[in-house]
Parts: sequence; C-alpha cells; structure tokens
Amino acid sequence: MQEAILHIGLPKTASTYLQRWLALNREALEHIGLGVDSSRGFGHQIRIEFDEFVSNGMELPNDGIDIRGLLGNEGRTIPVISSESFWHRDPEQIQRYFAYKQLRISKVVFFLRRQDRMEAAQYAQHVKGDGWATTFEQGDERLNYLALWQSWARCFGSDRVAVLDYDACDNMNKVEHAFMDSIGFPRLKDPSVPDRALVTNPTPDAALVEIIRLNNLRGHAVVQQPMLRDIIGKMSAAAPFGIEQEIVSEIEATWIDINRELVDRLGGKGFEALTTAGWRSAGIDLAGKDVTARLVELISIVAELTEKVAMPSLNAEIMRPYRFQAYPSHDISSNSRADEIVAITRGSAEALRLLFARATDAGVFETGQSRADATPKVRTGPTVARTTFNELIDLAAFAMHLLEARHRLRKRERDGIDKASESATFATTRTEKKRKPLILRPDLMAKKAFYRTRYFYLDPDYYLATNPDVAAVGMDPYIHYGRTGIREGRRPRRDSSYEKFERDISPPVPRFLPQIDPRRSTVLVVLHEGSRTGAPLIGYNLVLYLLKRYNVVVVALENGPIVRACAKAGAQIIAPEKGRIRSWLIAGELVDKAIKSAAISFALVNSVDSRFVQRRLREKKIPTVLLVHEFASYIRPLEEFCEALDRADQIVFPSRIVAENAEALHPELSSEKYQIRAQGLCRLPEDVQSAANGRRPNAIEKDEQVRSLLGLENSDQDRVTIVGIGAVNQRKGVDLFIQCAAHYFAGNPDDNVRFVWVGGGHRPDVDGGFSASIADQITRSKLEGRVTFAGEIKNMDAVYRNADILALTSRLDPMPNVAIEAFCAAIPVVCFARAAGTGETLEDAGVAPLCIAEYLNTHDMAAKIAALVHSPSLKSEVGETLRRHVEGKFDFDDYATFVEELALAAGADRQAEGQVG
Repeated sequence: MQEAILHIGLPKTASTYLQRWLALNREALEHIGLGVDSSRGFGHQIRIEFDEFVSNGMELPNDGIDIRGLLGNEGRTIPVISSESFWHRDPEQIQRYFAYKQLRISKVVFFLRRQDRMEAAQYAQHVKGDGWATTFEQGDERLNYLALWQSWARCFGSDRVAVLDYDACDNMNKVEHAFMDSIGFPRLKDPSVPDRALVTNPTPDAALVEIIRLNNLRGHAVVQQPMLRDIIGKMSAAAPFGIEQEIVSEIEATWIDINRELVDRLGGKGFEALTTAGWRSAGIDLAGKDVTARLVELISIVAELTEKVAMPSLNAEIMRPYRFQAYPSHDISSNSRADEIVAITRGSAEALRLLFARATDAGVFETGQSRADATPKVRTGPTVARTTFNELIDLAAFAMHLLEARHRLRKRERDGIDKASESATFATTRTEKKRKPLILRPDLMAKKAFYRTRYFYLDPDYYLATNPDVAAVGMDPYIHYGRTGIREGRRPRRDSSYEKFERDISPPVPRFLPQIDPRRSTVLVVLHEGSRTGAPLIGYNLVLYLLKRYNVVVVALENGPIVRACAKAGAQIIAPEKGRIRSWLIAGELVDKAIKSAAISFALVNSVDSRFVQRRLREKKIPTVLLVHEFASYIRPLEEFCEALDRADQIVFPSRIVAENAEALHPELSSEKYQIRAQGLCRLPEDVQSAANGRRPNAIEKDEQVRSLLGLENSDQDRVTIVGIGAVNQRKGVDLFIQCAAHYFAGNPDDNVRFVWVGGGHRPDVDGGFSASIADQITRSKLEGRVTFAGEIKNMDAVYRNADILALTSRLDPMPNVAIEAFCAAIPVVCFARAAGTGETLEDAGVAPLCIAEYLNTHDMAAKIAALVHSPSLKSEVGETLRRHVEGKFDFDDYATFVEELALAAGADRQAEGQVG
C-alpha cells in the first residue's frame, strides 16, 4: 500500500484556506514529495464516495476516484487529502475506505479551536450562508475533543495523529507552517499565499451577521455576495463573534475540564486557549445592540464604492411610479425597459447619498427586543425622527443590490457588450399601475435594479429557440427569464458566453483526437447520450465499423463513457462537457462545428432522442439515416416523433412491432422510406479514463466476483438463477420482475431459485421514488434473499455463463441488446407479448408458447419460468434452439453494412436531385 496524509478539517479552523494554499503550491510540494489535487471540491468528492462505500457494505460498485493515480505520481509522491467531512465520521470506516483504495494513512492532522469560538464562528457562517434567523443553540457533542482524539488514536495509533493548536496561529499564514511541521516536511521557501483570508471562506463580524439576519427577516434577497467581495475588508475592526457572554460561559463550562485532560494526555504543553477559563466574546448580543452604527458605516462604504463607478447624477425620471409590463404586446412604449434601467443605474450614487443623509446619526438599537423580531425600533436623533431601523435595513439591501448590479454591468462592459444594440430587445408596451415612487421603496428599487439589469443580456428569439418548453406554453421570455430562468441557469443569449460554450463543446478527451485524413470521406454519427446503455452501445459499434474506411465525427447531446470510448477508438468528438442539449438551435451549432472540420458525406442519427440535430442536417442537405430504437410512446410531444421521421431520408426500425407503432402514429409514413432490421451483437467498450473527472478506468470483474454478485456460492452449485438486466426503472419492469418472483415462490416455495436484477440505478437509501418503492415491494412480498440486486456488471459474458433464464419484464423494449446476447449464449428468454421486439425472434424460432407470456401477466410469466426450471432438458433445448436460430442473423458488421448502404443510396438520390450540400 502507498502511504498518504489525511488532514481532517474541523469547522472554522482555516481548512478552506489550507486547501487553497496546498493547491496554489502544488508544484513546489511535488518537488519535496507531496502530491495534492488543485481542483476545488476534491475533498467533497472523496466524502461522497466514502458515503457510498459505507452504504454499499464497505465496498464500491466500481474503482471510483483514483487517489493514488491522481496524487501518488506512481509512488513518487505521498498523497495529501484534506477534507472537512471526516471529523465526525467513524475512523475505522475511514481506515477501511482508504485501505480499499490501497492507501495507508501514515499521518492524521487536525487543528483544534476553542469550542465557544468555533460555535460562534459556525453560527455566523450559517447565518451568512443559509439566512438563519433563529436564536443560538449550543451543545454539539461532536466537539468533545478528548473523545475525538481517542477514537482516531485508537484506530491509527497516537504517534500517527497530530493535534495542532489553531488558536496559537496568530494569522492565517501560520496554519500552513504548523501543518508542514506536523507531517515532518520542510516549510516552503517563498510559497504562494491566497490573497487574504477573505478570499477563501470569509465570515462577517458579529454586527454584519446580525445585519444579514435582519435583512433575511425583512424578506430581501440575500446580500452576502457584494458584502464578502467588496465590503468586509473595508469595514473598521469590530468584534468577530456575536454570541452572548452567558452562552460563552456555558460552552466553556461544558468543555474546559475535558480539554485539560486531553492536553495532559498530549504532553501538557501548549493549547492555552483550550485550557484557560474566562474568555470573553467581546462581541454583541443577538438583540442587535450597536448594530445601527455598523449599518450606517456599511451604507456609507457602499455609497462611496458605487459613486466611483457611477454615471451622471440622479435622473429625475426614477421618481416616476413604477410601470408594470403587459405581455404580450405590439406597441413600443416611449419609456422602454432599457431606459428605465439606465435611469436607475445612472442615478444610483446620488440616490444613495440622498438616502444616506437620512440615515446619519440614526441612533442606537434599543436593548430588550426579541431576537427574532423583524420590526425593531431605534432611538432617533432630532434630524431623523421618522427613520426606523427597518428603513436602514431596507437601505442596506438597496445599496448592496445596486453594488451587485453595478458589478455585473461593469463585467459585461469589460466583455464588450453593446448596450445600445441590446436596448432594441426591450420592445414591450406597459400599462400604468400607480405605486409609491421607487425612491420611497428602496427594497423594491433594489430588487428591480438587481434583476432587471440582467435583461440587458436577454435575446428573446434565442431564448425561445433554446427553451422549447417556454415557447410551447406561450410564456413571455422576459417574464420567464426574470422569474425562473436566471435561477435555473438558462442561457439568455448566444453572445458573450459563446466562447465559453465553444470550450464546453470542445472534445472531452483531447489526447485521443486524430487528425482528419483528407484521403477519406467524413461521416457523422449522432448520439443522444453517452451512457453504457442500449442505443449508445449501438452507436459505439457503428463508429467502430465506420472508422475502418471513414473519418468519423461523433456529435453527442450528452457526454458519458461511450462518448469517451468513441474518442479512444479514433473518432472526432463534439459534445457538451456537462448537461444535456434538448434545443434545436444549440444542437444545430454542434452540427455547424462538425461541418467546419470536413465535408460530411452522410449522417447516422442514432435514436429519435437525437432528433434535435435533424433540422440543421436538413438545412445543410446532408443525407440522413434515422435509427429508431424507441416506441413512439417514449417521445413527448408526439408531433416531434413524426417530424423526426419526416426529416430523415431513410429509417431503420429494429422490429415489426416498432414499425407498426410508428405507422399507427404517422399514417402518412411511406413503407418505401423505412426498413426493418435488428441490430447485431454489440461489442462492449473498454472503459476509458475521463480527463474531466480524473477517474481511473473501472476494472472488468473476474468470474468469481460476478458469481459472488449473483449470489452463487461455490457450495451451492444447484441453484437456478433467473436474471433481469437493465437500468432500474419502471420501463424495464423491475416491479414486474419482483411480482413474477412473488408468484413463482407462491407456487414453488421450496425451489432453490434466486431472481437477480443486473443493472445500475437501485439506490433506495437516496432515491425516495422508484428504488424505495421496489425495496418496499420486496419486503412486503417477503422476498428478502430471494430477489436481489447485483448492480451494474461490466463482465456480462460471466453473467450469461452463470444465468439460467433471462426474464425480460420490460413494458416496452424495441429490440434489447441483452436479449440478443442471451440468444447467442443459448439462454432461454421469456418476455411479455406485444411489449418487446424480442417476441418476434421467439415466434420465428418456434418457442413462443414456452417463452411468451400474456401482456404484463406476471402469473403467466412465472408459470413459464417454472416449467423451464423444473425441466432442465427443456430449458437446455429451448436455449439451443434459440442459439441455432440466431446463428449468423445478428452479425453487427452485416447490420452496419446495411445501414451504410442505405446512407450511400440516400446520398446518391440527393445527388441525382441536385440536393447534396
């Protein structure tokens, strides 16, 4: 095993700062033998995988994060892992997790901080991040540092656990010194240091925390972004902790004796803060005393910051009543949205000065008010008799939002956005509805200024084209973008973020990219996703076939392992790095990018779910063959299924039942335009490493592992295994598989039979929907141990060697790959009538009475399975009959040649008609 160092980040002990310091100095640390990961969130990813490891019974369904490969440098460096998520976890489980990853933890390091200071800092953090408005609560048993040290020392050995004194670190740059000393490595000379502590994980002081809390109570949008980015470093020094002294004393009394015992066990030196009584918070109580003066200072700083970047002074137009927009409309109002927003932003500095004058000398918040009181009063000075504390909070929100809006506008100006041209997009009429002048509603003005500046960025035509769900319901794009689109992260326009979009659809695995061979023709293969499931696997095998004689460009609407496998095989890749494309416009941009690389001879659109590229393929006159792998019932809206058929030059259905379903929906479909041909036996790809997530290829399971996953112990050679295969979802009929098992055991309670589902997606611990319902179904049917889930298995050959019968319980499945694989492996397949294309093969082979159950009749399917189980000779005969019947019929090269010839014929027809692009 390789050695590793683990930093356990307790809350508010500069863990984020230390992680940033490690990342900034990655290269220097590697020179002295330490390996760190510079990407943000690496420790969080480790924690997620650890939770999965624990929930899966101390193992992982795949190898997961390759910590040794990422940080170990083939043994040349010692991995350093830093995570805030392990401090309250079971050290024995953590040790087993890292042992599973082939790592031996040689040193565990954590900093300790006085519990009362930590509790205060955590409260401030929660208020900042979550908008808490509750009173302070203490008593976290996890802060028993003696028990914490004992549990880690017992597991790893006290000589391998380094406990450091956070309170002794006078400033942040002492934290890394203490860390390096504790692990026995020299301090770096002239290391890179994060600009300041505020950059990593800033926490407002006591008064600012209270301002944020009251701001949330008043119903304003959160204000922490501008506060953390622009304000905290400019505020005068103030009390860092905001809990009352009475609570401080309670926390101290709870832990100080325990802390002293810990320090004695550690040698009795240092840790003065942990063992010294009488610390005072020097802060404020949560009733808000002294907050008003801090609030006035805050507003003053924001006014000053805003004034420095403001345009000409206050425009009287912002005093008008706010006008609501009427959507939709056709006339252009004299006062456009753009005019109104420009007026607000130009007048921001002057408006702040006017309102700030009212707030000066506003007095002090009166003590004795309820902490959760959203409407506290202030003792007012003679010049501001009508100023309330709430008005100051409103003013602060107004100021902060204007600062945030100004920040965003300046950023867009730097990006070169032409505001004048954009103002043309705001052509909407308003109907007047009188309200209070904006200047008297700073909360409303702040909210509108903040959200409405984003409208500069919206191209309504582009927004509707890329969001068909919005267009389908006829909703105004401005209303949708303002209410939900911003929050959902929808792209408002093509322009300034287009360069980033270009990066996002760049090839995900650059090292695999070949050059286009000018001596070869170039073809396009379109995948709707990159998962290791049926349709993408067919696409992958088509790519392998076509690469023998063509340059192949793969356009994928969603990334995944199959896309990376295509890249490794030698295809050019155009795919989004994350997310899924379901827009005609954006999918068309991917096609344009493909066309730039070379002239496209023809395109294979694999699955109707890839239909979003077809409009552009049609515009560019590229011959297209559509491979339909789904029933029309899958597609919504149904009209798009018909449009996909119409836009293709040729269509290939995998079975008669799928073709008949399409004809029923689209009676105008010509029989001359489509062919029926089942795909061949697909080759599974080797897993390839993802440059995006840095994970190691998942190993193919050995036969013994597969037998174990299927529940086949060596001592139980007579057990009959009924398998279901596929992703765990309702379409695959996993619930019907369980029903079938229940009926089987009701009639055959003593049979040595197990029903095993092979496929990923069953996670009842986190999925409260389908996974939870089928887990409950197993429990209530008393099938524990008789129906099991093996998870995803890559070594499917071993599955078929150990399976006796395949129960295909799909509600709808055109021609599943797993059925073809089972036929070729001489395994009997049972299915429901009219639910899968597989039934056609069973009928042609003459075994339909034995293998096809009535539609979704699990009683009938259980009876057919029992007949095969109870007659081993019949089971063997059916399997051999199917194997002989399909011999030579499911050759994938024959299928690919057939599809290629269709595409070439479509191209020749277009050439004859003069329609080739």
